[in-house]
Amino acid sequence: IEDLCSKREELNRQIKQEEEEKERLQHDIRVLSEKLSRVNESLAQRLTARATFDRTIAETEAAYTKV
Repeated sequence: IEDLCSKREELNRQIKQEEEEKERLQHDIRVLSEKLSRVNESLAQRLTARATFDRTIAETEAAYTKV
């Protein structure tokens, strides 16, 4: 019985360790997901701005060729 109790305690220790690791990983996932969301928003805004610049440049170049 002592051996079984000892094995059970060791198993409990391992379970607690893995549960703590799971919590850390879930926290990291939340943080990284939020960061990814912010980066995606920023990227979308920059892509829109670039498209606007590209369109303005193309229109300006077209206007110069007509002159």
